[in-house]
Amino acid sequence: MTDGGQPTTQQDGEATNYTELSGFQRDALAAAYELNGRPDETAYGLAIRERLEATGYNQITRGRLYKNLDQLVEAGALEKTTDERDGRSNHYTPTKRGLEFLEAYVRTLTTQLDIHAEITLTQSNTTHPEHRDDRGVRR
Repeated sequence: MTDGGQPTTQQDGEATNYTELSGFQRDALAAAYELNGRPDETAYGLAIRERLEATGYNQITRGRLYKNLDQLVEAGALEKTTDERDGRSNHYTPTKRGLEFLEAYVRTLTTQLDIHAEITLTQSNTTHPEHRDDRGVRR
């Protein structure tokens, strides 16, 4: 970690940290994290778009959404897997690096706002949907 505790990693010889993500990308990463934590939801692109629109984004185009999700995959913050049932739908799961980005962002906000908050991001929000049983419960 460098520069105030911001996690950095090497990707293609270039250091990257959460501050290099756009606000939209950070919100998309947070939406994927949240959706993966719900037993009745899966973080498909459409679900991420709906979550973002529910929090204030207006009519997100497919191009904007998937371009940014692909950039998060390239940055190592999300893992993209194709749904085996239909062979088309993509599921997005935060990686360890994605969790580090979210935790660093929350720490920055709490410092800037001068509030105390406990940060507890769990790995359970990074479980793939295929790890659920037929009732949708994570195994």
